[in-house]
Amino acid sequence: DRLIDLFNDNRLAETISFATTLTKKFPSSLILYEVLGAANMALKITDETIKNFHKVLQLKPNHSDAYNNLGMVFYDQLKFSKAIENYQKAVEIEPSFAEAHFNLGNAFRQTSDLRKAIESYRASLTINPEDAEVLSICGQVCSDYGDFETAIHCYQKALEFDLDLAEIKVKLQRVIEKKKEIDTLVDIYAEQAELTLD
Repeated sequence: DRLIDLFNDNRLAETISFATTLTKKFPSSLILYEVLGAANMALKITDETIKNFHKVLQLKPNHSDAYNNLGMVFYDQLKFSKAIENYQKAVEIEPSFAEAHFNLGNAFRQTSDLRKAIESYRASLTINPEDAEVLSICGQVCSDYGDFETAIHCYQKALEFDLDLAEIKVKLQRVIEKKKEIDTLVDIYAEQAELTLD
């Protein structure tokens, strides 16, 4: 209880010190390494964070939060392949882990794999369809991918659940204009193709 109180009071250095002391008495206590990992992560002490979450996984190999947290550490280090690997393990263990699907989408986006990013955002939205932040980012990625219909749908849904209305309205208007421009070009090319074939 004291350890959790220290962590909740954001007394992270004391949390780490106390938890480290407790690990000497209780070397197989999962919660100690979970708290150590979270405290080190909050303080951006990367090596210790990774070490603690690996210890969590030694004690409990199917710990989806540990994989998700490792993914976030690697993402912050710009090691997107490692981040993807850990996020994927998190969602394999816990398919209903919306945050891990969202994080996976962000990592795929960083590697320019927009199709997989969209799949991950959709998986997150299947679990939590009212997440305006995910809807907004999914809309942006769908727009970048050229799927304007889905982008428009995502932005319109995001507006229903709010976020930053002005920003989303601007993005929605841009996508609608981009879609009109592309539709016009497609019509012109289709007309030219018919003339060429004739």
